[in-house]
Amino acid sequence: MKVRLAGFTLEIDQPGAQVSIEQFVRHVADCIPDELEGEGEQKRLLFMNADHDADYYVGLVVTVKDHRAYCELVEAPGGMTLKVTEVAQGAHLMDFNFFVIHKVSHNGLYQHYHHSCSPGAFASLCGERFRAYRTAKSDAAVEALPAPATAAAERRVRAQYGGYLRTQLIVRQEALETMVRELRRVKSFQYVIATPQVEEQAFRPLTRWIRKKMHKLSFDANGPVDGIARAVARTVDQLGITRGRIEGVDDDGVRRVLKIVDNPDTFGEYEYDDVAARIDDLNLSEFHHSWVVRELLDKAREHAHILEVVMRR
Repeated sequence: MKVRLAGFTLEIDQPGAQVSIEQFVRHVADCIPDELEGEGEQKRLLFMNADHDADYYVGLVVTVKDHRAYCELVEAPGGMTLKVTEVAQGAHLMDFNFFVIHKVSHNGLYQHYHHSCSPGAFASLCGERFRAYRTAKSDAAVEALPAPATAAAERRVRAQYGGYLRTQLIVRQEALETMVRELRRVKSFQYVIATPQVEEQAFRPLTRWIRKKMHKLSFDANGPVDGIARAVARTVDQLGITRGRIEGVDDDGVRRVLKIVDNPDTFGEYEYDDVAARIDDLNLSEFHHSWVVRELLDKAREHAHILEVVMRR
């Protein structure tokens, strides 16, 4: 099984909001999980560290699974045997996903593998935690208003704490078609042409002052994903598009945004067994000292021309 590194970028979609990404990271870092919280078949723990590295925030998602047994296929003299093994008391089956985020550009790398917390689920997890933090800050600001506070004053305060934490995947052009095919539905394809041909009659005299033209295609909910993926990849290749985004929904029903960048390199690929062996006996309170974090930081700096540059929207 392959462990892969995906590029992503974070942003708060309300400029001037009173909650920053740094504040959010430090809040998560201070809220160290000490028990398995959550509902459903799996529970996710989010760890972050704001000070381990001068240039990057580092983090870890631990997904704890609730089933108490796992199956093994054992070779025996009489033939293959299926063996069911109980998980030891006090132990849990889990998946791990490490990540790093540049402190200025808010671009980063996310490590994942099949059946672990997907990049889309990671985006949803961060979004949920950010909303909870933003709401708590907003409530505290409202409570601090001089009494009696009017409804208008409360609305003005809460408006300062608006916005959502958005996550977009950074996609290489050559990997675009494969990643679009992984979506359950493609909602839209938006791209920029730097030297546009202007069809609108009124703007033709102004052509030499027009720097770029934005195109957006929206697709029906039943649109064929494979066909859209082929068409998008062909358009990107033929027009030499280096700025664009595809919005869709993944198999978990989570909104996903793929952000196209001009990047011919891969971010990294490893064997699962090799990575797992390097984090054996890792104390989660010291996750930032792990080999995986060191490797992610090395890879991020290797691709500084992409990850350490603020991307235009």
